[in-house]
Amino acid sequence: MHRLGSRIHALVGLWILAGLVVAGANGAMLMSLLDDPLAGYSGGVRMADQGFRTYRTRVTAQAEKITSGMDLLIGRFKSGDVEEEKPVVQQPSAPPSSVKTKAPAPVALPTLTGILTSRSSDGDAMQLAVLDGRICAEGDRLDNLTVMRIARGGVSLVKGDQAWFLPAPDLAYSLTTQ
Repeated sequence: MHRLGSRIHALVGLWILAGLVVAGANGAMLMSLLDDPLAGYSGGVRMADQGFRTYRTRVTAQAEKITSGMDLLIGRFKSGDVEEEKPVVQQPSAPPSSVKTKAPAPVALPTLTGILTSRSSDGDAMQLAVLDGRICAEGDRLDNLTVMRIARGGVSLVKGDQAWFLPAPDLAYSLTTQ
């Protein structure tokens, strides 16, 4: 009986040793595939490696392009450290009459930095305007002005019986324009 146990132990030991040899050989083959350069490999393997490197370079370049475009877009909507003077627009007064009326006070108009198109969950398009760094929709109030209409060409603002139109800024960056 003692001999049978020795044989079983020897067979188990040989199986374990064979498994270790196979695992080592597989690991060595895997490491040789991952090593640079691919000196001893076929042209197809070298071409696949070169194609992957080209793809990785293109993806990195595209990501940098998108990032720089987003930085430009954020810079356009972010208010800077330097305060810009807002144009003061005064509605022309009525022709002089015998009764003196008080002229309306000049109004400081907000700066229009962009017009955005958003879609609701129903798929309806809605125009939004970025005025002085705040996103406004039609009907919103900005200080004492009301946003009456937002179109691709600009924004109409109203205060009492006075109305102004702010033209849309020149397009510097768009996600839909290539």
